[in-house]
Amino acid sequence: MVRTDSIIFLGGLPDGLFLHFGGEEQLKGLEKAKTYRRFRKVSAFPDFRTGRGGGSFFRALASGVTLIFQAVSFSFFLVYFLIRKVFLTVLLVFLILAPVVSLLVLREANNVMGAFSSEISSPSRIMGYNNTGMIVYDRQGQVIYQEAQARELKETAPLAEVPETLVKATLAIEDKDFYEHKGISFRGIARAIFSNIEEKDLYGQGASTITQQLARNTLLSLDKTYERKFKEIVLAIELEKRYSKDQILEMYLNTIYYGAGAHGIRDAAKIYFDKEFQELDLAESALLAGLPYAPSDLSPLGGNQEAAKRRQVVVLDKMVEYGYLSREEAEAAKSQELIFAPKKETLRYPHFVDYVKAYVAQRYGRDAAERGGFKIYTTLDSGLQNLGEALVRERVDQLRGYQVSNGALLALDPKTGQILAMVGSMNYFEPEYGSFNVLTGLRSPGSSIKPLVYAGAFENGMTAGTILDDTPKTIRIGGEVYRPKNSDGRFRGKVTVRRALANSLNIPAIEAGQRLGVEGVLGTFNKFGLTGLDDRFQYGPSIAIGGLEIYPIDLISAFGALANYGQKVESTPILKIENKYGEVIYEHQPQPQQIIDPRIAYILSDILSDNLTRREAFGYPNALEISRRAAAKTGTAEDFKNSWTIGYTPSLVVGAWMGNNDGSPMRGIWGSVGPANIWNRFMEQALAGQPEEWFDRPVGITEAIVCETGKRELFLSGTEPKPCSPPPAASRPAPTAGPAEKPDEKPEKEEGRPKPPDPSLDRPKRED
Repeated sequence: MVRTDSIIFLGGLPDGLFLHFGGEEQLKGLEKAKTYRRFRKVSAFPDFRTGRGGGSFFRALASGVTLIFQAVSFSFFLVYFLIRKVFLTVLLVFLILAPVVSLLVLREANNVMGAFSSEISSPSRIMGYNNTGMIVYDRQGQVIYQEAQARELKETAPLAEVPETLVKATLAIEDKDFYEHKGISFRGIARAIFSNIEEKDLYGQGASTITQQLARNTLLSLDKTYERKFKEIVLAIELEKRYSKDQILEMYLNTIYYGAGAHGIRDAAKIYFDKEFQELDLAESALLAGLPYAPSDLSPLGGNQEAAKRRQVVVLDKMVEYGYLSREEAEAAKSQELIFAPKKETLRYPHFVDYVKAYVAQRYGRDAAERGGFKIYTTLDSGLQNLGEALVRERVDQLRGYQVSNGALLALDPKTGQILAMVGSMNYFEPEYGSFNVLTGLRSPGSSIKPLVYAGAFENGMTAGTILDDTPKTIRIGGEVYRPKNSDGRFRGKVTVRRALANSLNIPAIEAGQRLGVEGVLGTFNKFGLTGLDDRFQYGPSIAIGGLEIYPIDLISAFGALANYGQKVESTPILKIENKYGEVIYEHQPQPQQIIDPRIAYILSDILSDNLTRREAFGYPNALEISRRAAAKTGTAEDFKNSWTIGYTPSLVVGAWMGNNDGSPMRGIWGSVGPANIWNRFMEQALAGQPEEWFDRPVGITEAIVCETGKRELFLSGTEPKPCSPPPAASRPAPTAGPAEKPDEKPEKEEGRPKPPDPSLDRPKRED
């Protein structure tokens, strides 16, 4: 006979599960006793909506327990069923695919071994396979920079002579289990996988052993791909079979990249500490051992001494953790002052080389750029570079008495964007500021920005004959008053755009900027490729005369668009790049973009080359006039902190700058005095012997007389004025002098000397 409490317990189960639990015999007994239905009904759950049913409290409790048991039991068997099916499926697939995958892996491994069999045949072949570093050529094919040269095995550092502190530091930070594993650390791989999953970065943390790093750095590319990782593992296993641990470690120490052009410990000791590798002490060894983690970012010679020091501390702590050092020895090494080797002044064109390295690093990554075996053929013309460096140095020396300490120059081809010369400062090796490239730092352009403002105004209906007011103005900006003036303090009344731009008048330029609007001016600047601009609401009317900061290289490239019929071509220092196998992996192809109407570019070039018109402000002779027709614009920023001259012919654009790196003002050095001298002589010598050229007038330009001046002017067809009636007088209206009041806000000063010195003079007169 079946007990009723068991029946109450089991009666709450679905029939299928009841039978599954072996309740068939009890079920038969219940049917015979004709109590099954009764107990099923008794054990039914109470109706919680009505509060009826379910019997006593104990009966309700039993029903609740039954519900929980039902849910858990059903879930358990469902999961069990699914897992069993999935497991069997996975097992079946594995049994089928495992042999196939194994064969494919073995075949690929054999292919890798076949491809590299000769390269790993001896230590000298391994270490000599990829040790060229980066080689940079000028446009004539002459080497101007080389990070490392091929070395014979006899020039390497034998492991027996490497300081024990360096060996232990390297093992501690790179591969503490080096002498235990067989080339691959599965524990390291697992650690890296979990770390990368958490960081959602497949390449965020490496798991490479020293043997793998040797294979990668000497035989493979630096591309972060699974294919390269597979090759790295295969080669690491083979290297472990062929060579002893000591041989592998020796090859590693002689080929690993330590940054700053140092391939191997011999180079690193010389470059960083100017000593032989055998002489390295604990503190120096720990610092060098930490560099391969990120050689370009950690190199102390690249201005990262703090980062290198932090990495050294990590290395020393690891050495203590693994028992290589005592805590006292580590602390003593941490507190030791490191004396680095001074910069060598044997580098040629260092500003340009640094720019090239940064350009390539942006495309391929810094490590690949510095140790990928690249051969970089650049656009640099060494003859023009030497000329630019000499002229900048000479002019700065001449003007040192006027609180001038630095100068820069950039020359490029406007049709291709190729950089022909880049002088980033007067002296790269000057300890305080020399290595800073002025051309890639923010500077105020002064009035050299005006041609771009007028380009935007021309696009919005202004013409070279438009009449602007050169009269006193009061502009209210919030609660402040701005009264701009011209650099000579004079006001000329009604002037054409040609006269205003050629003589660099400030007040008409501000009027042109106001007609265009701050947003329109910024839109024009963006179109010309100027970067580094802040939010437009920070700018006021002075933006039209250089009241902002931009990158000089962008500004000079923008003039290249004027010299190329309105087509902008991005500046580049690269002709082509070859990898270590001699394959061309990049070749520069100019991609010109028409950013302004070619007719506008032509008219602006005509104004900027109008020597007769600009003599009103610049006098004669002046440094903007050379032996052939050329467009030119000067600029002098507020308080003489920056002075410029930028000019061009159809085949050459040159920009020159003078000032001080710390932003301190010069003493009266206008753009027409300082950099104009550099620009003048560079253009004359660079173009000597070449045929004179000028722009062909585009279709769609009309000549017409401006009634107010009686002079002929160039117009876009359809914008020319109506014929004058009666015919105007031919003479130019005499300029009218105005008050030279001091403005409440310092204006952006501009050239405007009535008679600037001859460009051949060494010392300019001071401005009144």
